[in-house]
Amino acid sequence: MKLITLLKLDLTEALTAALAGLPPAFLENVSKQLPATDLNGLLAKIFSNPSYFLPILAVVIIGGILVAIVARVKAKHKRLRKDVLLTPVGKLTPELLGIEQYKNGDCYVERESDDQIVELLGEGRPRVLVTGRTGSGKTRAIYEAIKDMKDFVLLAPKPHTISSDKLKTITHLHKKKVFLLLDDLHKYVRKVDVAMLIGLLEQNTRELVVLATCRSADTLELVDGVKPSFLEHFETQSRIELRDLNAEEEEALAKVLERSWSSTMYDHTPGSVAVDLPEMKKRYKGISSGAMTIIELLKLLRSCFINTYKESLVKKLFYAALEKDPENKGNWGKSLAEVVESGLVARKGGDLHIYDAYLEDDFVDNYTPDADDYQALEEVLTKEKDAEALFSLGVFYETRDMPDKSIGAQEKVVKLDLHHIGARLCLAATYEKSDMLEEAVTQYEEVMKASPDNSQVHYRLGLIYTNQDMVEAALEEFKKTIDINPNLIEAHYNLGLIYEKKEQEDNAILEYRETIRLGPGHLHAHRNLALLYNKRGMIAEAIQGFKEVALLNPDDAEAHYILASAYSESGNVHEAAAQYKELVRINPNDVKAQYNLAVNYYKMSEIGSAIEAFEETIRIEPDNIKAHYNLGLAYYKKDMLDHAVKQYEEVLRLKPGYPAVYYNLAMCYEKKGMIDEAMDGFKEAIRNYPNHPEAHRSLALAYNQKGMFGAAVEEFKEAIRIRPKDMTAHGGLALAYHKKGLVLEARKEFRIYEQLKLQTARPGR
Repeated sequence: MKLITLLKLDLTEALTAALAGLPPAFLENVSKQLPATDLNGLLAKIFSNPSYFLPILAVVIIGGILVAIVARVKAKHKRLRKDVLLTPVGKLTPELLGIEQYKNGDCYVERESDDQIVELLGEGRPRVLVTGRTGSGKTRAIYEAIKDMKDFVLLAPKPHTISSDKLKTITHLHKKKVFLLLDDLHKYVRKVDVAMLIGLLEQNTRELVVLATCRSADTLELVDGVKPSFLEHFETQSRIELRDLNAEEEEALAKVLERSWSSTMYDHTPGSVAVDLPEMKKRYKGISSGAMTIIELLKLLRSCFINTYKESLVKKLFYAALEKDPENKGNWGKSLAEVVESGLVARKGGDLHIYDAYLEDDFVDNYTPDADDYQALEEVLTKEKDAEALFSLGVFYETRDMPDKSIGAQEKVVKLDLHHIGARLCLAATYEKSDMLEEAVTQYEEVMKASPDNSQVHYRLGLIYTNQDMVEAALEEFKKTIDINPNLIEAHYNLGLIYEKKEQEDNAILEYRETIRLGPGHLHAHRNLALLYNKRGMIAEAIQGFKEVALLNPDDAEAHYILASAYSESGNVHEAAAQYKELVRINPNDVKAQYNLAVNYYKMSEIGSAIEAFEETIRIEPDNIKAHYNLGLAYYKKDMLDHAVKQYEEVLRLKPGYPAVYYNLAMCYEKKGMIDEAMDGFKEAIRNYPNHPEAHRSLALAYNQKGMFGAAVEEFKEAIRIRPKDMTAHGGLALAYHKKGLVLEARKEFRIYEQLKLQTARPGR
C-alpha cells in the first residue's frame, strides 16, 4: 500500500510537469470535463484499469521529454544571448550596446558625421566604419543613426566568446534585414572569422549592413597590419571620422551635465565631459598604491586584448604583483573596495567593469606595461589554465611581431583545449608568417576535423599551396572556399590568379569580374582583368579597365602608362598627353613621362608647352639626344632659330654624324638667310644619308636661288627618283629647265607639277 501511494505521488508530479507545457485553454477545458472527485479515487481507478494507465503513462513520458527539450533549448538560447546581442532595432536601447546613460541622458551632441552616417545608410552602403578617439561617441553615433530603422534587426557578436560553430547557429534570420555591429574592430582580430560571418549572413538575410567602430590611427594600423581583410570590407568613402568637440560644444555639454568647464579640463570628447575626466583622474591620483595596482592590472589586461576582467583573475594577478614587490603592502579586499568606492571600477557578475578612458596612457600616466609584466601575466594564466585569456595574450604577441611568444602562448591554449579553433587558426597564421608551412598545414587540418566547412581554412590552405606552386591543390581549396562562402572576395581573386597560371583565361576573366562585383574597389582585380583584355586585343575593355584602376588609385603609374600607350597607338594625343601629365605629377623626375608629354604637346601644336616639357626632360637627363633634337624642332617652329641651332649642335656633340640634324641645321641657316652654310648642311645630310629626299630637294632649291641651274637639275632629279610624286621637286625642276632654256623639258615637268597639285587639292580622286 505504501508503494502504491508513492507511485501515485510520483505520477501526480509527472502529470503536473507534463501538463505544465500545455496551453491554459486546453487545461481549463479538461478540468471542466473531469468530475469533482477525490484525486486518490481517480488515481485508484486509473491504476486498476490498464487501458487508462498506459496512455497516461505515455503522456507523462512524452511530456517529460518535451520539458527536457524545452529546457535544453532555453539554456542554449540563454548561453547564445551571452555571446550575441540579437534584437529588433525597435527594441534597441543604448544600455544594450553598453552606452552609459549619464545624468540628463538627452545631452547627446550632434555632429555633421551623424548626417554622413545616415546618408551612407540611405545610399545603401553595405559597410560603414566609424572611427574616433576613446570617448568620441562612436557607438552612440551608430545608435543615433539606426534607432529609427525599425525594419532591421541588430546582431552584435561578442569577440571574446563567439566561436565559428556559434556563428552558424545565428544565421537563420529568415531573410530579415540585419545590421551586423562589430564594435571595436581590434577586439575581433584573430578571434572571429569575420569573413565567414559576413558570408553566412549575406546568404541567409534579405539585406546585410555591416557597421563597425575602431579607434583611429595606431589601432587602425594594428587591425590593418594583422588582418588587412578586415578593412578591405570598408571603402574609404564609407569611413566616418568623428571629429573632436569644439570649445562651444564642449562647454554647452558641460553645462547640461552640470560640470565646471575650462578649455583645458577635458580632451574634447563627449565621454571625457560625461564622466568628468579631470575629477576621475584626481580620484585616481588620490587612491592608495594597492588600489592603483588594480587599475594598472586592468590596463595590462586591456593592452593584450583581454577585455573581460574576471575578478578572480585580477585577484591572482594582484597577489602575484605583491610577491614581486614586497614593499607594496596592499590588501586585495581593501584595495578593491577603494577603487569601487571611488567610482573607477564597478563589480558585476564576478567581473570588474571600467570605462576605457580610465585605462588610456594619458590617464594612467604612471604605468606602461613592459615585457616582464606580460611574462608574469602569462605565468599566472598558465597556472590558472585560463585558455581564453592565454589565447588573447597570444593574439597580442602576434600583433607586436613576437611570433615565438605567440606560438608559445597558443600552444598552451591548445594543450588546455584541443578543440580551440581560434588558437589553432592563430597558430597556423603565425606559422605561415614564420615560413613554417608544414606546421601551418597541420593546424589547418586539425581545424577542419572540427569545422570542415570553415571557408577561411580552405582559403588559407589555397594560399599556402599557391606559394608552393601546387596549382591543382590550390585550385581545389579555392573552389571549396567559394562553395562554402560565395561572397569571399579574395577567394575569387586568387582563383582568378590560379586560372591565369593554368592559361584558362576565360575562367580567370569570370573570377576577376566576380571579384569586382563583390568588391568594386579591388585594385588588383581591375588591373589583372584589364591586362587580360589587353592581351586578347579587347582594347576598349582594357582602356575602361585601366581607367577604373586609375580612378581607384590615381598614383598608379602602371595604369597611366598603359592608358597613355593605348591612346598614343590609337592617335588620341590629347588623352595620351593627359595620362603623361598624371605620370609627371606622380613623379616629376620621370624622364620617359616628361619626354612623351612633350612629344604629345608637339603633336597637338602646343609648341610652348612642348618646349617646357623638353627642357624639363633635358634638366633630368642632360644627354637625352632625342629631347635635344625635338627641342630644336620646337624652337624652329617658334622661329627661335639660334636656340634651335644650339640644340642641333648639342645633338652632334653627343652623337656625331646624326644625319637628320645636318638637314635641320641647314634649314635653320636657310631661314636665317645664310645660304652657303645651308648648302653645306644639305650636302652633309646627303653624304650621311644619300636617300634623303628633302635634303636633295632643299639643296636643289638653294642652287636655283644661287643661279646654279645645272646643279639644281641634278639634285631635283635625285629627289624625284627617291620620291616620284614630290610636287615641289617637279616644280623646281621645271623652273631650272626653263632657266637653262630647255623649254620642252620644262613644260613636261610643269604638267606633272600641275597634275600633282590637282591631286593634292582633290584627295581620293
